Amino acid sequence: MSNQEEQQAQGAFPRKGSLEEKAQWILDTAEEMRLHDAPIRATMDLPSVRQVSTNELPKVLSLVLDHYNISLPDEVSKGLTNWKKSEFSFEAPSLEEFLRPRGVKINIAPEVRTMTIRGEAPLDGVDGTIEVFFDYDVKAGKLREDGTIDFREINRFPQTQAAELLLRLFEPTPGIAGTNIFGHPIEPVPGNPFELEVGEGIEQEDNFDDETNRKCVDFLSLRPGVVICEFHGKERRADKLKRISVQNELTVNDVDFTTGNLGDEIEEVRCVADVTVKGDVKGRFSVIIDGKLHVGGAVEGERIDVSKTFVAAFVRSQVRAGKSIEVGSALNAALESSEFVLIQREITNTKVKTR
Repeated sequence: MSNQEEQQAQGAFPRKGSLEEKAQWILDTAEEMRLHDAPIRATMDLPSVRQVSTNELPKVLSLVLDHYNISLPDEVSKGLTNWKKSEFSFEAPSLEEFLRPRGVKINIAPEVRTMTIRGEAPLDGVDGTIEVFFDYDVKAGKLREDGTIDFREINRFPQTQAAELLLRLFEPTPGIAGTNIFGHPIEPVPGNPFELEVGEGIEQEDNFDDETNRKCVDFLSLRPGVVICEFHGKERRADKLKRISVQNELTVNDVDFTTGNLGDEIEEVRCVADVTVKGDVKGRFSVIIDGKLHVGGAVEGERIDVSKTFVAAFVRSQVRAGKSIEVGSALNAALESSEFVLIQREITNTKVKTR
């Protein structure tokens, strides 16, 4: 269907009507596109040259544009009258200063004859995100200098020092309002905050990130300790982080490949926590902690070095304690304590060094 046929189908153009009636005819042809239930674009048919003269057209279009709170620029009005070109485009300001302008495009080519008013879509807000500054990944093992892998070093319980920046949480942005075809705002969808539960041992500081131009909150450790992370699902990813805390008390079932070594034997990094092992410290695993160690079962680890007291049911390895050692039985062990060693039941082939 041609443009003229479409016009006829929509109703006869009022050639002898008033300027207002002609403007209303154009408005009645408007086809709108909507966004968030707001009109974001409108396209209207324009009458042919036989239906409205070049002298009348600017006046009629001025009335149409008044409906959208837009003024027809003088240079465009003159161009329509002089017929110097067939297409005109200009920006129309919104009704509020903070909103972006609208665009108007008028095409008077015989085969087109349309006017389009375009608003500006809103820019929705950005969701809150986090940036993590400590190594929270559980490793498959640690590469030694000789090229082999120590599968007991898996970073199950990352360490932190006092006042260390653990992570930065970026607040969501509200977004930027759009402009509908009438010059009114189209509200954006604000970003969602990053939901994070913060436990003990962490302090928060409000901050501002210049690089991203966003408000943020820094989370710092209040004291040395073990960083405990909980995630949504099984994946340990920053965007899946659910809860974080810094603890000085740690409870595990066994010290084995599920926990890895507690502390780093090679780099002499101590795990800063009081540790309770419900079960056993398995062979070849090390527990090097700045705190107390209580083991409900047997201790057969490669190296046990605690800064405070050590308590276990059975020991068959080398143990050094900064304070006292209390064990039920010891077999083929070496026990060293700065205060005293208490054997409750049996000691066999064991070296004891204490004050």
